[in-house]
Amino acid sequence: MSSLLDLPKTSAHRLLKGLVRAGLAKDNVGGRAYQLGDRLVRLLHATADDGWIVALARGICSS
Repeated sequence: MSSLLDLPKTSAHRLLKGLVRAGLAKDNVGGRAYQLGDRLVRLLHATADDGWIVALARGICSS
């Protein structure tokens, strides 16, 4: 993450910990891997256009 953002490791770690506290990211036990947090996933689903769901369902239902 720090190399992608061109930040020192300590700064990237501090920013990621802030995202974890806000529920926008989750970390594993060791804190070396991160994924989208539940709060961010809910926000993405709430604002997503449902056209992709229809297209996906159409492909599955027509098989």
